[in-house]
Amino acid sequence: MKWRGILAGTHVVILAIALIVIFAVLYLIAVQFYHRWDLTKDSFLSLSSQTVRVLKSLGDRPVSVYVFISDQDSDKANVRVLLEQYGYYYKKWHYEFVDPERKPALAKRFGVQSYGTVIAKAGDIESRALRPTEEAITPALLRLIQDKAKAVYFTTGHGEHSIEDRSALGFSSLGQYLTLENYSCKPILLMRSSVAEGCYLVVIAGPKQDFLDDEIKALRSYLDKGGRLLVLIDPPEDESLDRLEKMLGLYGVHLERDVVVDEMSKLFGSDYLVPVITQYGVHAITKDFSLPLILPLVRSVSVVEGGAKGIDAAPLAFTGEGSWAEKDLASIDEKGEARREPADTAGPLSVAVATAKKISKESPGAFRLVVIGDSDFAGNRYINLSGNKDFILNSVNWLAGEEGMIAVRPKAYPSTPLLLKAGRDKVIFFVSVVGLPLLVLAVGVAVLISRRR
Repeated sequence: MKWRGILAGTHVVILAIALIVIFAVLYLIAVQFYHRWDLTKDSFLSLSSQTVRVLKSLGDRPVSVYVFISDQDSDKANVRVLLEQYGYYYKKWHYEFVDPERKPALAKRFGVQSYGTVIAKAGDIESRALRPTEEAITPALLRLIQDKAKAVYFTTGHGEHSIEDRSALGFSSLGQYLTLENYSCKPILLMRSSVAEGCYLVVIAGPKQDFLDDEIKALRSYLDKGGRLLVLIDPPEDESLDRLEKMLGLYGVHLERDVVVDEMSKLFGSDYLVPVITQYGVHAITKDFSLPLILPLVRSVSVVEGGAKGIDAAPLAFTGEGSWAEKDLASIDEKGEARREPADTAGPLSVAVATAKKISKESPGAFRLVVIGDSDFAGNRYINLSGNKDFILNSVNWLAGEEGMIAVRPKAYPSTPLLLKAGRDKVIFFVSVVGLPLLVLAVGVAVLISRRR
């Protein structure tokens, strides 16, 4: 019996040692080959694909990040989690929290004047963000690679949207997003000046009046020399845009004088004139793009039938099966409803097109052009809806030759409100506030009576 006890004890010790060794080996493997899984909806706790691409483009240069935040800030833990995610994708990543009150000399050295400022350094190059969020830190890292902002010119003089306009129809939000992606936005009046040499892109955002012949010549000269042009052109109104539309036709884009009607939009709480786009063409702009695109009042934009000589053209986005192109604009009522006629062109309809010149020895200058049949979707009122912001910024990045920046951008944390039917709030109140305490009291009384018996 004695030997049996010793043998059993030995078995227990050996088993305990084996378990310790197994756990130690698993721990070393986990440390050496660390991997994380994000099981949240739409991977909201992971970095966006755009951020990952920016980190890969940093190469192997060490990056140091200083976050100037109070030690007592309740958001510090969340910022730490975010910075750890950057370190997961980029091994030469170092971050440090700095309390400006404890280290005023360091804050003065970087010129920090407010809490939440982030300083990113790569060698002698510095960049800063005003908030410790992914939306602010990623553009700061991009500026470490691209020290010079790329010029984007917005045409004026034809009723276009202004990047300085902060109203619902203005483009100030788009201007801010482009600035974060290291673009410099400037207005240009083609009647007075030609496109500057350092211009990476020209944007025509919702013109209400047609361009003059000299302006069309300036745009064609710019494109023929390898320029890049983004045109956001709304459904036709009283003013004709014949010159501009004719010019776009020379570069492989066909514009119909119509407006898209989609009965399925009612399912999303909109009227018939606000189609929700979920079908996309094969192109670098729409690669891996799955977010819905909301285009309020859009016209059909397609590739020139038979194609244009020496030009590659591709449709980018299509409306649904239940849509059609309404050419009788007067038939649309005040509610945005219309009756489909046999002569109307049935969907799916192309509403955005990208074209580019085929490179050859005879024509080395390769222009790029994107035409979208709506401009309001990129305005302040709609740009943050669903995939609108990503679609317009992806178009800009492709036009500017920044294919590496085409991706879905950092997401805002979702709000998931609990919607209760009538009377459910009272049920929850009585169950949690009244019912549970009464249940505990009843159990206590029952136990007390039981013990006395």
